[in-house]
Amino acid sequence: GPSLARRLAALPAAERRRALLDGVREQVAGVLGRTGGGSVNADQAFKEIGFDSMLAVELRNRLAAETGIRLPVTLVFDHPTPRALADRLLTELVPDGDLPEETVPADEPGAPDEIERIAAMDVEDLMSLALGGTSSETRSE
Repeated sequence: GPSLARRLAALPAAERRRALLDGVREQVAGVLGRTGGGSVNADQAFKEIGFDSMLAVELRNRLAAETGIRLPVTLVFDHPTPRALADRLLTELVPDGDLPEETVPADEPGAPDEIERIAAMDVEDLMSLALGGTSSETRSE
């Protein structure tokens, strides 16, 4: 099939970043033995997800095969989250002039609704959320 760069170039500019991030999350999930990229938080550090140097090399190898780009062994350590890694790959795969402006999808952390919801949380819920749990608001839904 067409190369990843061609597939990305064929997408509308606004969808490229999301498509590449989804692909990176899928590869991360595969390296970790998880099913589906949805199980990988785009903004969680690779160290927190459980990556060590062996997993970092495996991810680098998978991404190099998928992208056709020669990637450094330190890739995961230089770009510590799936989102940062996807953004780095996007700059290599799509010419600078074709990159869309940064936007935060509504379902991603940092979106306006998410910021408002977090601002309204009490200290107990914020601590729970920070430690990887859920807020009482989310648990009651």
